[in-house]
Amino acid sequence: MHQEILESLETAVALLSQDRVIRYMNPAAGELLGVSVRRIQGTPILSLMPDVDAQLAMHSVQQSLTLHDIPIVRADNKNLRLTCTLTPVEVPVSGWVLEMTPRDRFDRISQEEALWAQYEASTLLARNLAHEIKNPLAGISGSAQLLARQLSSSRQLEFVDVIIKETTRLNNLLDGMLGGNQPAHWVTHNIHAVLEHVTQVVSGQLPEGIRLHKDYDPSLPEFVMDFDRLVQVFLNLARNAIDAMHGAGKLTIRTRIVHKMTLGNKMHPLVVAVEVCDTGEGIPPELIDAIFLPMITNKSEGTGLGLPIAQSIVHQHGGLILAESQKGNTVFRVFLPLTHEKENNDWGSL
Repeated sequence: MHQEILESLETAVALLSQDRVIRYMNPAAGELLGVSVRRIQGTPILSLMPDVDAQLAMHSVQQSLTLHDIPIVRADNKNLRLTCTLTPVEVPVSGWVLEMTPRDRFDRISQEEALWAQYEASTLLARNLAHEIKNPLAGISGSAQLLARQLSSSRQLEFVDVIIKETTRLNNLLDGMLGGNQPAHWVTHNIHAVLEHVTQVVSGQLPEGIRLHKDYDPSLPEFVMDFDRLVQVFLNLARNAIDAMHGAGKLTIRTRIVHKMTLGNKMHPLVVAVEVCDTGEGIPPELIDAIFLPMITNKSEGTGLGLPIAQSIVHQHGGLILAESQKGNTVFRVFLPLTHEKENNDWGSL
């Protein structure tokens, strides 16, 4: 192992000797644990991670071993839970390489992988179903229009008109499920320009009992985005929040920067986090894990396509939307990596 490689890693790594003493720790590990990498050298791992020390003392680790939910207390007294992987090595010393991942990051990556596996499977099913329905629906609509030409009774024509209008409505819904093929319009812009556009739109629609609060980090830089599609994302989230409050409450839009965040399988040095928060009724617990799937909604007049489309747009930007909800506090967090390169993904609503 070359020290310069370890120094550049964003993964937290330490090197332990056979006597379970820390011989090396890279800067990422020092930052994670809140310690000085120079001062920590020569310290027994027992003083920092007694659970890891116990595993090494009890077992002769001859192959990689992963330990989950390892508790530690940082130097600043903050509690962490880590996933730790131990790999035996002989060079530069006989001992182990210790890789450390914050448990919340591990859980979020697992959640993200499960979310997208479920999302992609359900989206494929929805698209296939939409294709199968569109053909007979076109036949029904065409037949109804032909039948209308043969009828003279106004009462009968009213019934045929209902058929035509309903088939048209269903066809438009299916088009939404199938998605569009419009090209992306990549521009370099600031996320606050997107959010200001959104707040201008929704401000005119706010009931008197709902307050809008903006909590922006003014230091956020510009990045490459499709401006109009991100407007679509945040309009959807803001309108959902307003609907959930039934005329009274507080809508908060907050921006922050997140350092060293993994999205998918890629570590991003900087990620923009946008939170859309409301004090409404909350999302029913039985729906919270399925809200990004097509056709899932608790609105009587909803199509269940708004959130899946929003998730798809954010995914095409390399990001992710996560949600948590309880009565009086629902938060949608949109994570967008700061990039100056265009994404090479195909666009589509779903």
